[in-house]
Amino acid sequence: MKAKAKAALLLVPVLLAGVLIPASAGKAAGRFNLSYLFSGTPETFVRDVDQAKGSLQTVAPAYLELTQEGTVQAAPDMGSSFIRDMHDRGIRVVPYLNNEWNRTLAVKTVNNRAQVTDQLAELVKTYNLDGIQLDLENLPASSRESYTDMVRLLRGKLPTGKEVSVAVGANPTGTSSGWLGAFDYKALAPYCDYLLIMAYEEHFEGDPVPGPVSGLPFTESSLQFALSQLPPEKVVLGIAFYGRLWKDDGTLLGVGVPDRLVDTLVRRYNGKVEVDRTSGSAVGTFTIGPADTGITISGHRLTPGNYTVWFENESTLKTRLALADRYNLLGTGSWSLNQESAGTWDYYSLWLNGAAFGDAEGHWAQNEIASTVHKGWLNGMEPGLFSPDGPLTRAQAAAVLRRVGNGLSPSADASTLFRDVPQNHWAGADIVWAYTEGVIDGTAPGLYEPEAPLTREQLAAMLARWYSLPSKGTASFSDVSPGRWSANSIAAVQENGLVNGFEDGTFRPAEPLTRAQMAAVLDRLSKLA
Repeated sequence: MKAKAKAALLLVPVLLAGVLIPASAGKAAGRFNLSYLFSGTPETFVRDVDQAKGSLQTVAPAYLELTQEGTVQAAPDMGSSFIRDMHDRGIRVVPYLNNEWNRTLAVKTVNNRAQVTDQLAELVKTYNLDGIQLDLENLPASSRESYTDMVRLLRGKLPTGKEVSVAVGANPTGTSSGWLGAFDYKALAPYCDYLLIMAYEEHFEGDPVPGPVSGLPFTESSLQFALSQLPPEKVVLGIAFYGRLWKDDGTLLGVGVPDRLVDTLVRRYNGKVEVDRTSGSAVGTFTIGPADTGITISGHRLTPGNYTVWFENESTLKTRLALADRYNLLGTGSWSLNQESAGTWDYYSLWLNGAAFGDAEGHWAQNEIASTVHKGWLNGMEPGLFSPDGPLTRAQAAAVLRRVGNGLSPSADASTLFRDVPQNHWAGADIVWAYTEGVIDGTAPGLYEPEAPLTREQLAAMLARWYSLPSKGTASFSDVSPGRWSANSIAAVQENGLVNGFEDGTFRPAEPLTRAQMAAVLDRLSKLA
């Protein structure tokens, strides 16, 4: 690809609240992340997606309806502006087809698969959908081959680039009987972009025994079976954003509770939360006294008595997100958006991508940090610490750029090029590579200043050299004179849309580049392929 075409996709910063914020902030990157949209309106769905802070790449709304004859029709909201609103945000829209546990309807749908897949393909075309997810549950095991054939038909009828995915029941024991037997993971894989493992409902509504929705052993065993049948890049881990509530007298058995309401319940009734060591899930207990005001949850009025709620809090959810990194999965999918606890999206993409840095939670560049750490381009300063607003040193910049460029080990010694880079310097080979490739230069003859912060003008010079960017004029910033050493490079990156200045008309060329800003640059670089 030509340099200018590459450059057009790079960093375009703007000034917000006195902080240099790249335009890439908020764009999801790194591992795949989907969330289901179940209850709401097009307007509330847009709000919920925006509150996810750019952590989502795909949304799956309930925009497909099955008739009693086993055919498909569009839900009324399909014709709203929601699909366009998502596309404007760079988010894919992949509705899911569900039978609401109705076995008769599911069997009819599969038996009518030729017509159903024709209808789905037409809906994708008519509404500019990005694909279809099949989520038929409670099929008998005898439908196993027919369901696989339905997925095959759908794949053949959708254009290249349109997603076909299947939500499958979690199968921790690998059974081929019951409704779980309807999912032939291995046979489905060639026709799917991925299989979403619904690793929840370990305990369910009506279950007389309280327990976790998705205990860690249950979740991990389900993943391990899936990975015995599928490559990890075809596996998406289902994450529950809800818990289940039991009343000790047995009048409420596993009633669904959004995670965002659990804290309210526990605080309101002076309860407590602990993490169960066996399941790795959070469990809350509280008592509503005779004089307490009750509350309604999922249509059930909570009356005086003792209650137990199983759910995932921040620490236990982070543990489940870490599974995606440990097993190198494609990503995660959550049921469902707007049930999550407050603050979930401040850390979700970080932990999903193996970037477990507490100081990056809620940062404007959290998604870019997650993406670049996932790719191995940036590392933390120490375990749990990224230092997003700290400066990037010139030595660190050379090391990062070498990782991005997949540079081979050079034979030269950095100390022969720069007298301030000793032979045993940790970034010596990186500095030699970057200098040999023409990406970096010294600060003076024989000097590199490896521990000095990389400045904004030095970044401009690196980008201009790396991409051979031409300049047709001078930079239009009040603090960049035509005679400044970096003026041509700054003009080049400005003209090519890589870097803009601040609202006051300055570029601040000598200002240090932060590690978060570098992450944003690298995230844009990752999208050039």
